[in-house]
Amino acid sequence: MNVTSIKKSFAKFCGFVLAVCVALTAGAAPKAVFAQSALTAETYFVRGASVRLKLSGESEERTGIRFSVVMEKSAFTSLCDESGNLKANVSTGTLLLPSSLIGAGEELTVATADAADTDTTELWHEISFDADKDGTPETYMETLVSLWNIPAAYYSAEITARGYVTTGESTVYTAPLARSMNYVAKAAVDDDDSLRGELHDFLPVYTVSFRDREGQSAHLADVKAVYGDTIAEPESAEFNFDGWYKDAACTEAWNFATDVVAEDITLYTKECVDANVTFTVSFQDKDGNGVNLEDVTVKSGGKLTEPVSDTHGFYGWYKDAACTQLWDFAVDTVKGETVLYTPRCVDKTQAVFEYDFSAAGADATNVVANDSAIQKWEYNQASAAIIVDTLSADVGANASRFCLYFNDPVPRENIGTLSVKLRYKLQCNFHNAMLILSPKGADTLELGGNADGLPSGSWEVALPESTKNLSFGSKAEHFKTPSQKTADMVYGICFDVRGGNDALGRYMIHSISYTFPAA
Repeated sequence: MNVTSIKKSFAKFCGFVLAVCVALTAGAAPKAVFAQSALTAETYFVRGASVRLKLSGESEERTGIRFSVVMEKSAFTSLCDESGNLKANVSTGTLLLPSSLIGAGEELTVATADAADTDTTELWHEISFDADKDGTPETYMETLVSLWNIPAAYYSAEITARGYVTTGESTVYTAPLARSMNYVAKAAVDDDDSLRGELHDFLPVYTVSFRDREGQSAHLADVKAVYGDTIAEPESAEFNFDGWYKDAACTEAWNFATDVVAEDITLYTKECVDANVTFTVSFQDKDGNGVNLEDVTVKSGGKLTEPVSDTHGFYGWYKDAACTQLWDFAVDTVKGETVLYTPRCVDKTQAVFEYDFSAAGADATNVVANDSAIQKWEYNQASAAIIVDTLSADVGANASRFCLYFNDPVPRENIGTLSVKLRYKLQCNFHNAMLILSPKGADTLELGGNADGLPSGSWEVALPESTKNLSFGSKAEHFKTPSQKTADMVYGICFDVRGGNDALGRYMIHSISYTFPAA
């Protein structure tokens, strides 16, 4: 170690210890323009900087930042005597100075009053690296200078390094390079994430602030986070928050499990509400009638437990009386006095609930023909039925798939046995009926098992004026998708039918009913 000088203001800045060491370096540096000799911006420069970690047997104080100054081998040789040593009138050094001590318009030179000047004349060694990144390594001479014992508070402070060669008559400088511990640690981790653990203490620390969507304080203290780390979701005993987002419009959610901090950021919440305020939640059907449920009191920003009743069944809960905006009990929070609506409330003490096709709500909008072989269908109010016409059997071997969707999906837990009453006006070939376990309009039509009593893998001839009662019991296989996941909702019934051998088939769906499961 050869320390020429450490000025008072430099020492006062952070109490660095200046030393010289041999170690690996990383990070490109800008080049200077030289006016003389073989030393040019391409042949003599500060190659880069890196974190200098303590070596085995060293104390923690030997950790710091290191700079590499390199000179092309041929340029170095031009400064040497016949024995290969630098000529007697040639000396080299490296200047180091906190960048904040370099005034505007000033240059770091040997005349700079506060610079630390390290004599590197005897410290050159040969290395090889691809400076031009053309795939061909070149030979260079290198010296390395390190600053040790840098306090953590100064990891973000830039140090400017500059190499120089003097011949007694003139001095040639490299371009200056300014780097901080934070900068070089971040660059190393960006290049190789496996170094994160080893360099974690030297990475930049950023500030995370929390605001509501109007930019007002969310009553949370700022959080400090190391570059590349996740943060914990903020909690408060006095305020509740409605999610956290990267933008004030609250359109891009922050994922606390995977999103990492890479700069100073502000996270926004849709709502920041006093957790000690309570609101009343009441329950009605879509016509505004009570549904035999007591009102509940919920803290502002709190979540609801889905209501259940021993005597009544409900068909989902919605934010609006039209029952178009579903309330998600896992996500939605209470932000004010609230009324939730169910499209239907039924008395579970009754044995059977029926869909009446003479009612105004059961119209043709619930019918979807999934096959062009369906000739026509119509809702016939006089007959209180859906009437379906299908092609004769000699038009292809496949059945005509016909889906009848319920006005509202039926919760699986509300069904004991689901039945369909059919009457055939013209002879039909009937294959099976299946439960629809996916919503109307879904990309994939998911179906449950065949109804009880129907043949499997063959057609059943249904003669004119005959009737058929189809029954879906509460057996688990009737409520499973092809992936064998138990379905929560039944959206309708799908029929596979076709006409007779020589003519169209016609059948009428007169009613769909279900019983409640036994208490």
